[in-house]
Amino acid sequence: MGQVLVWIDAQTNMRDLVARIRAEPADFVVLFRGASLYAFRPAELVPFGNRDAPVYQVLGLGASNASRRGGIDPRPPQVTRSFTQSELRTVYVDATGRPTRVVDSSTASSQIAATRSAEGTSITRYPSINATLPVDPGAEVILVLDLEQRPLESISTDPVKFAGLPESWKEFPVTVRVTSPQLEFADGDDEGTIRVRRDQPSVKCRLVARRRPGVTDPIDVTATFFHDDRWCGTAQRMFAAPARTSAAPPTSPSPGTGASPHSGAAFSPGAPSPAGAAFSPGAVSPSGAAFSPGAPPLPGAPPLPGAPPPPAALPPTGALAIVPGAQAADLTVHIHRTGDISTRLVWILSPAAAHRALVRKTLAETPLAADPGPYIRGQFQAAASSRPGEHVSLLQGIGERLWELAPQVFHDGYWAMRGALGDGFTIQFITDEPYIPWELMRPLKDGEETRLLAETHPVARGFHKYPDRLRPVLPMYGEIVTVAPDYTKRRPPVLPPLVAAGEESAMLQTKFRARAVAPASARRVIDELADRSRRPVRILHFSGHGRVETPIDSSHLACEDGDVSISQVRRQETRLGESYRTFVFLNACEVGAAGDALGAVGGWAEAFAYRNFSGFIAPLWAVADDHAKLVMESFFEAVLVHGKPVGEALRDVRATYGQYSPTFLSYVYYGDVNARFG
Repeated sequence: MGQVLVWIDAQTNMRDLVARIRAEPADFVVLFRGASLYAFRPAELVPFGNRDAPVYQVLGLGASNASRRGGIDPRPPQVTRSFTQSELRTVYVDATGRPTRVVDSSTASSQIAATRSAEGTSITRYPSINATLPVDPGAEVILVLDLEQRPLESISTDPVKFAGLPESWKEFPVTVRVTSPQLEFADGDDEGTIRVRRDQPSVKCRLVARRRPGVTDPIDVTATFFHDDRWCGTAQRMFAAPARTSAAPPTSPSPGTGASPHSGAAFSPGAPSPAGAAFSPGAVSPSGAAFSPGAPPLPGAPPLPGAPPPPAALPPTGALAIVPGAQAADLTVHIHRTGDISTRLVWILSPAAAHRALVRKTLAETPLAADPGPYIRGQFQAAASSRPGEHVSLLQGIGERLWELAPQVFHDGYWAMRGALGDGFTIQFITDEPYIPWELMRPLKDGEETRLLAETHPVARGFHKYPDRLRPVLPMYGEIVTVAPDYTKRRPPVLPPLVAAGEESAMLQTKFRARAVAPASARRVIDELADRSRRPVRILHFSGHGRVETPIDSSHLACEDGDVSISQVRRQETRLGESYRTFVFLNACEVGAAGDALGAVGGWAEAFAYRNFSGFIAPLWAVADDHAKLVMESFFEAVLVHGKPVGEALRDVRATYGQYSPTFLSYVYYGDVNARFG
């Protein structure tokens, strides 16, 4: 099972370190000082949280109590001379020297125990969907859903990861909601519970449906997984039409597997699919944390002597943090492409449990006549060039067009929730469609005067591919780093200077003690993203020129001596987000826009999510320098001084200033809509 590691400089203040590990659960904290590494469990460090001194001084870290290095850089065991446990552990690293896993391994017996130890506070599960599809169209369709302990050999799946579980956890529930255009469910029968158990197979969920009358097409099933109303993954599977043979009923439960309250039967882990199920290798396509290849056969075990070192996990993955009291969005809207990616969008509405009764229908489709990219790009250009004041009617018209494109199921669910909750309930979009700015919809109802969705609701986007990037707690420690290029120093092609951009960077330095990157060269920006200084960074701010290009990965930020492109950021050497979960604010024209990259979503937001940053804000179109400065100042005041959630702070900026300039309506936020800086 994968581990969640926090890697941090031993010169960090002890109070800051303990505050971080309380806000961001992990299996081990790996401290570095020079060439030495020190591995601790969070519980071993928490008692020192009141000490206002560097970590290495508080813990007395030195050569005698450093952890052993495993993998690529082996070193002999150290002698035990300290009260700490760090010297009893081995830290395995990748080719760049970054920790990949920690093993308690002072003796052979502890190594053996590690291979047999119980699952820790971070676990990995693999979604599976099986079905019994009888020939008789009127007969019941049995769906069996699970979160398996190991990937199935016959199906390629991405894992769903959970972190921050209590040390003494035994099991926890995961809600699964199923939708299918070809199936009908009785009220409440489209949802069930999987009980994830420690060191045991999960208790599966069994749901019953029927094929819709006249349906002969393959059955397309989408399963969406939630823990405490927070989305943690999505899986899809296509089942072929059943052959004209009799289908045996599902087998009886195997001993020890138990049955869910929603389940009439449980199935043995690793058993064949229920009789009659149609199987397509690779058909399951869950959107979870990215897969790390090459896991050792015995999880947690050190490699045998002479064995190759464990590979680096690429891309870096986080996990859905189990954060007590984390607030889910009032309404989560999943929009994913299916079939021909340019012509059909499937919508799944997932209201929070407290509002479930308000939304009667949750599944719909939106047909698209053509690729929306050119149309949306044209509208962004029109918004950017519209004069202040006139932009309001333009964006209202765009918003009504988007509202008409959304399915009736969304219209009905939205107005039902708005009627019960009023303005301001939170909305989280989860999508793999790169172009359409659903935040700019203008809800319509009987001629009622309305504003854009983003002006009345805290709203955010997330990626289907990265459920673990929706982090409710943002970094509370570390620096704010600001980059504001002086374009008078740039050689041809010359770019116009941005006076207000320099002023906003200066304000961050004065009011929030931000550290400026100088010179603001492309090389310095790339080094900062690579975490070469090894200084914790909570927020990375850029204020300057940007441009969206085709292909999308060629889009760039303009620095003093050249440009930094998406391709230069979306690579394993970009470690800042992996190390510190840094939040990114790019105050540069157009760089919030996304596009297609080899059939997947591409863009600056996706690149930073891929590299494990905790959130991203940027404008969708070209913005006015002085207005962009006001957005940034208002936002940072709201989230850092007044402690507002990010989604609410950005909504307030739009609602307060949106009537004055299109700049204020251009900003898009990728992350957890309710996230706050710790």
